[in-house]
Amino acid sequence: GNPTSQPPKYKTTTTCENIINDADGVRFTVNSDRDDRIQWIAPSVDLLIGTSSTLWVVPAQATANTFKVSMISRGGSGQLPGSMVEGGAVFSGPYGRKVFQITWRGAYNTWLPSDDLTFFSEHLFAKEKIISWAYQQHPEVVLWFLTADGALVSLLMDGVHGVRAWWHRTTIGTITGLTVIPGTDEDVVVLMVTRGTFNLLEIIDDPNWYDETAENNGQVDANYLDAA
Repeated sequence: GNPTSQPPKYKTTTTCENIINDADGVRFTVNSDRDDRIQWIAPSVDLLIGTSSTLWVVPAQATANTFKVSMISRGGSGQLPGSMVEGGAVFSGPYGRKVFQITWRGAYNTWLPSDDLTFFSEHLFAKEKIISWAYQQHPEVVLWFLTADGALVSLLMDGVHGVRAWWHRTTIGTITGLTVIPGTDEDVVVLMVTRGTFNLLEIIDDPNWYDETAENNGQVDANYLDAA
């Protein structure tokens, strides 16, 4: 008759092959020489990591097999999240009294040391630290900072033309919250303001200098700030 089929034979072994694929997940510890904590992570061309004492970068080409974290600056960060703005990441200093930006210069160039945006304006945060901030992109790039005393400090930035302009705003009441949302024609700055016993949501009305100038035959009131 027909031969009886035999079951396949298996060999018992304790050997296990561990294969790591490039797309596998990674769990890592930043090899810092200080006992600090990660304050924020910002995605860019590379992955930026801000700790309380140092800035680190994970290169864009990193995989599970080539993963590494490199120190790029000793500029420490506060607890407020960093964010990409105008070609670089903006973040507050460890004590909330300075604002820094670290700039990306291209795929084949290293990150530059962080730039102190408040170098010539330290007085703005000398008494009250930053507790919140938001980024307005349109119609101009403006960084809005809320201080602990309920005031508003703003920075107009134009990296192409090298423009940085700080100003300080107060109101009758206390500003307790700040955010930026998209509007119909431009970004809208929304504030939470306490006035007496009322908590209000208010928006900043951006002045339309072009229309105002046209309506006044090209003339508007102005102050020369170096002598104002």
